[in-house]
Amino acid sequence: MRRLLRFLPVPFWCYFLPMIAGSLGWIPRESGFYTFVSRQILPVCLVLLLIGTDLKALGRIGGKATALMLAHPSVIKRPVVVWNDGQISVGFDAPMFAKRTEISTK
Repeated sequence: MRRLLRFLPVPFWCYFLPMIAGSLGWIPRESGFYTFVSRQILPVCLVLLLIGTDLKALGRIGGKATALMLAHPSVIKRPVVVWNDGQISVGFDAPMFAKRTEISTK
């Protein structure tokens, strides 16, 4: 087990196992557990995976490579919106945004 965790750290398994379980239908996407894992646990695991990044080596590969990595669609881009009524939304929920922008433009 220790050998396996040396090559694939715990945050990887926290991300990989729910993804496989959801893809295979073991965890229904409509369940509260799936929502909790996908919105709370997985973003934290991504941050934990990135903590060990060697920033000096990343800087040596050049600005173009860094810009490409930051512009890649897989980078988490979670909008934080403070609406006119004071409510705060984190993440992207297309139907909710459509409804809220429809209300705020009237």
